[in-house]
Amino acid sequence: MNRFCPQILLTIAVAFLVASGAVAGTVHGTVINRTTGKPAPDIPLTLLNPTAGMVEVGSSKSDAQGQFTVTSDAIGTGPILIRATYHDNSFNTFLPPGRPEVDVDIYETTKDARTISADSHIIIFQPNGDKLIGAEEYHVQNSSNPPVAYFRSEGNFDFTIPDKATLQQVSTISSLGMAVPQASIDKGKGRYAIAYPFRPGETSIRLSYELAYPGNAATVKLPATYGGLKMLVVAPPGVSVSGDGLKPAGQEQGMMVYTHEPLAAKASFLVQLSGIGNPQAADAGGTQEQQGGQEGNSRTESENIQAVPGRLDDLKWPLMIGLAALFALGAIMLSRKQVVLAEGPAGELATAPVFCTSCGARVEAGAAFCPQCGYSAGKLPAIPPWVSVSFAGTAGQMLGWILLWMLSALVLVPVAWVMAAVGRWLCRNLRLSDGTTATFRGTGGEVFGWAFLCALLALASIVVSLAAPGASISIPIAILILVIQCAVGLQILKWFWSRVEWSGGPRLRFAGGYVGFLGWSLLVMVSIYTIIGWAWAGAALYRWLAANVQAEGVRFVWRGKGHEVLWRFLVGGLACILIIPIPWVTLWLLRWVVERTAIQRTAGAAPTAASPGSVAEVSAQVSASLDALKESIFRLELRKQAGTISEEEYARERARFEKLLRDLVKG
Repeated sequence: MNRFCPQILLTIAVAFLVASGAVAGTVHGTVINRTTGKPAPDIPLTLLNPTAGMVEVGSSKSDAQGQFTVTSDAIGTGPILIRATYHDNSFNTFLPPGRPEVDVDIYETTKDARTISADSHIIIFQPNGDKLIGAEEYHVQNSSNPPVAYFRSEGNFDFTIPDKATLQQVSTISSLGMAVPQASIDKGKGRYAIAYPFRPGETSIRLSYELAYPGNAATVKLPATYGGLKMLVVAPPGVSVSGDGLKPAGQEQGMMVYTHEPLAAKASFLVQLSGIGNPQAADAGGTQEQQGGQEGNSRTESENIQAVPGRLDDLKWPLMIGLAALFALGAIMLSRKQVVLAEGPAGELATAPVFCTSCGARVEAGAAFCPQCGYSAGKLPAIPPWVSVSFAGTAGQMLGWILLWMLSALVLVPVAWVMAAVGRWLCRNLRLSDGTTATFRGTGGEVFGWAFLCALLALASIVVSLAAPGASISIPIAILILVIQCAVGLQILKWFWSRVEWSGGPRLRFAGGYVGFLGWSLLVMVSIYTIIGWAWAGAALYRWLAANVQAEGVRFVWRGKGHEVLWRFLVGGLACILIIPIPWVTLWLLRWVVERTAIQRTAGAAPTAASPGSVAEVSAQVSASLDALKESIFRLELRKQAGTISEEEYARERARFEKLLRDLVKG
């Protein structure tokens, strides 16, 4: 796992540098009637917290354009269920944490029972003392076109539980993936129904009941409400299951599975169960089989197992001291970095905010030190306001791109075109606070060779890790692969940013060099051994990447902190273990990473909002601009004498100031 972390961080750094996050506690959305395809006005909305017993945490109503906004402390702290009421039907939409916008779908309804069809019926038994717990699940499909919801107030899905069983709970699970409890309608003699609007797509109905289990044995009569359904009976190992037509089908996730041929509607069959069940029985059985299979083997005596110390035990303390020295050296180098900020127009000095160019934090006018990083700032001049970035992509789109990326990686060749398509999607969903839009003009053919090589290197890294797990030889090979990956990744970065076009703005470019990229990447790899230090190294890598996205009059700053990276990636990693939340987690991290990105338009980058009304005003503004420009040139010369600016950067800044001076003289 440690060997994959640098590649994962590099991939995230390349893909996540261009989007933003959500405002905590507020959700915006649109109610859409999917039957008509139009926004739906005047739809009551209720926000429920499923982790707190479906307590209401907010409410709203869609406006004439179908849009709504809700603010609540519960939003952003956990999952929220948005319930829209339309024609006395409730349509639920799942809102994961960290998602600022959502579409709430509603449908016209029909009473035609042919709208839905059930295709499978699963019955699970679990002994619990003197009780036998039964759980059943039906899978129902709604393939209506145009899409409509199937609903009957008197009950539109019937089910039957065994004789003498006590119904406990009924819930539905739609494509949202969230179980929503349903009220049952008792029709007598073990027959029940629910009144639920089955929206287009797949819906699962889950129900549970209790049966008496005297003497750890019972005979259960299982009725079939619907005919022609695939039937599965499931029980834990240790429970004996028999019945006419039941066939063993092996083991699945520690449970024994039996199949039965589809029954006709209202037919039934008997199942005999006995035993208390032992979830570990399967494992124990497997152990016994292994022991039995070893009979006759000459190695009958117990083997002596010797604990071998790790290869790096002898070097543990030297490595720890070396890592501490490395981080201390990095801190000293960063503390010596001078904070230099571009000066804005003279008329804005009293009101314009001040920001630190190292970490991007806001600094009070006249402060001597940055409050976030502590760098000596001297008398900081004011600079023009920052432009914030947001991202409008959705989790559904993210899921599609993840699946497409995985499929393309299997055959390698389409990777370049998928990479270009992802670039167009990212730029298309960017939102800048000053109204600027971004367009990606790159094509897969332009970067095919580099993308193909990048995919091959990722595959090689996986093969090395699987072929020699834990082997000492895999460490230098992983470092070699990383060295090559940095060279390839740098070319892809330069290609990507050179193909991004800003409306009414200059072309972008990536100015980072190979040595810097490789150095930060190796630091991330080494910092993995500090357990949590990789988060601060990763944050520094992001800052380096943002600082090297350059254009005339435009500057990028990434403001994230190491501890912010640490807890978000740890929480996201734990959530991804469940597989299903991966698109939402990925989008959440993507938005946060780019929310911490800010863009500053420096002198000469933006047109003036209005022209002065007299020649005297023009002269006054030109004089003020000339004074500010002289001050900037003076500061540039001081930086050169102090050795805090490279010759290349000095030449570039000097040329820019000379151009501004010529423009002022001509104006």
